[in-house]
Amino acid sequence: MATPHADIHARLKRIDRWSRGSKVGRLMARPKQYFLLAIDKLRRSMGISVAKPYEVCTFWGGRMHVLLPAATDIFLFGAKTHDSEIRLARLMINHLKAGDQVVDIGAHYGYFCQLAAWLVGSGGKVVAVEPAGSTFQVLQLNTQNVPLIESINMAVAAVEGVLTFTEFANTAYSEYNTAAPDQFADATWIDIAQPITTTKQATTLDALITTRHLNPRLIKIDVEGAEDQVIQGGLKALAKLAPWVVMEFLADDRTNSAHYRAASDLIGLGYRPHAISETGWPVALTDLRSWKPQEGQDSDNLVFIK
Repeated sequence: MATPHADIHARLKRIDRWSRGSKVGRLMARPKQYFLLAIDKLRRSMGISVAKPYEVCTFWGGRMHVLLPAATDIFLFGAKTHDSEIRLARLMINHLKAGDQVVDIGAHYGYFCQLAAWLVGSGGKVVAVEPAGSTFQVLQLNTQNVPLIESINMAVAAVEGVLTFTEFANTAYSEYNTAAPDQFADATWIDIAQPITTTKQATTLDALITTRHLNPRLIKIDVEGAEDQVIQGGLKALAKLAPWVVMEFLADDRTNSAHYRAASDLIGLGYRPHAISETGWPVALTDLRSWKPQEGQDSDNLVFIK
């Protein structure tokens, strides 16, 4: 008997195989996309502005706008193809049901919040939060015709107010936009990324959930070093509602103190950390300090379950 969503599991498996394959194999799988990508790259090398979003088809059959080169994998394959993101998509497909509610903090262009919306259906609700102005414009373009997604141009922090935020004008680095820029101070790419310091209005996870009367089944957090701030501002809601919390977690050779502080707060609430298996199921971790991302990777998504 076929499992629920067996068809999109199969599509994602095929995309994973293509993305891991040879350059020739990827080119044969997506010739038109590779041609357009080459044209885009040539234009950029000539200093010709190409900021207009490209529309692509996602692996579950939706439509999505992206900017290059920040979302090259989505442009080519209709999916985020980092191993951790493939497994996160599988986790969401396995876990989310019709009518569920999801909060996506650090939604970027909206890939995961759109997948969540497709999974929870018209009876569900998805709240997508993205503080970066130019990134939010693309997120809004992707969500404006999806009534069950509410997109919010704010930061999520430990307290409500105004905070300092760093956006990278170079689109290639837009996924690193952050309220904790010191972690990138010695990065070789920092000048190329063109950092811009600005201010953003911030809310808390508690306020976000309370004012919208949410009862999320899953909260996804990807905020580039401000994870502890998000958790600290959501302790009441997390204690009461006990949603699954998916959080990007960095390897120990990167700046990951905020991730450990966030994990400590979650564990204090009775949560336990889990890795995500190749098939998208939680695998309990007995010791977070001994955990390491898969070989060759410097980050992964962990899921905390109460």
